[in-house]
Amino acid sequence: MSIVVAAIVLGVLITVHELGHFLVAKGVGMHVKDFAIGFGPAIAKFKKAETLYAIRLFPLGGYVRVLGEDEEERSKEGSMQSKSVLERFMFVLAGPFMNFILAILLFMLVAFAFGLATNEPEIGAVVQGEPADEAGFLSGDEIVSINQQEITTWEEMVEVISDSPNKSLNINILREGTSKSISVVPQYDETGERGVIGITPPRSRLGFIESISYGFSETVMVGRLIFEGLRNLFFGGEGSIDDLAGPVGIVALVGETVRFGIANLIMFTAVLSVNLGILNLLPIPALDGSRLVFLIVEGVRGKPVDPEKEGFVHVIGVLFLLLLFVVVMFNDIMRLLS
Repeated sequence: MSIVVAAIVLGVLITVHELGHFLVAKGVGMHVKDFAIGFGPAIAKFKKAETLYAIRLFPLGGYVRVLGEDEEERSKEGSMQSKSVLERFMFVLAGPFMNFILAILLFMLVAFAFGLATNEPEIGAVVQGEPADEAGFLSGDEIVSINQQEITTWEEMVEVISDSPNKSLNINILREGTSKSISVVPQYDETGERGVIGITPPRSRLGFIESISYGFSETVMVGRLIFEGLRNLFFGGEGSIDDLAGPVGIVALVGETVRFGIANLIMFTAVLSVNLGILNLLPIPALDGSRLVFLIVEGVRGKPVDPEKEGFVHVIGVLFLLLLFVVVMFNDIMRLLS
């Protein structure tokens, strides 16, 4: 089930990203040869006008191939090279831009349709099969105290539970005006390295205008956190390559997230979308960011960079990304095995 949901999530993110490239290409008159979601053999495809649309076996990426990417096509009408630097810049930038738009819309959706978590010490939902479910907690239970320690906020409750893995807790609740005492033993969550009992906080829905504001502000906030993590990773902070997650890690995280409801899955998808947008803007060869750098250089110089030199740089980038992919996959597998 986790694999299916993860494939859908990645498919949506990739489709939106490539759709950005596709729409701008069509808008500026580029001849689009291929629109593909995934890599490898095609499992479904059809051709309309000049474009071959395909869904391919491995949902780990996608591509929009336009006329002019092959050297012999560069002088033809409708090729990428026949367009201005600004038009090509917009074409490359459109993919990451669409990921940011998607994140804003998803955050808005959660705020407006599902609501945002509040800090009230009340159970919003109980995850089936988790300790809280087995102990008899119900949605709407108000937490009064834990081991005779008064609880006034959700954060206080989480702190006590997080610090008590595999320890019995006596939780006093108020259910429909009646006081009850329930014992529960938090299980150790290896992902968060803390105790959990499988409950989610109550939610409060925002109005439409407030939801729009939240969508923008949350996207910006997530972006800042990602940039901070990248800075720590590349410039000797607390970050480590071990903190990165690849396809295996994402499947595991999706499986963990989906247990806590559709709203949490949508939020996680929005965070992934911001990640995808930012990572594609990094000036790493073979990513959109490096192509933007070459276009900026062309705009400043007034002539394009030698195609052979640019191609060589992108080949080096592909090799680097493949190596990184292998390392991250290895770390993902080792984390699961441990």
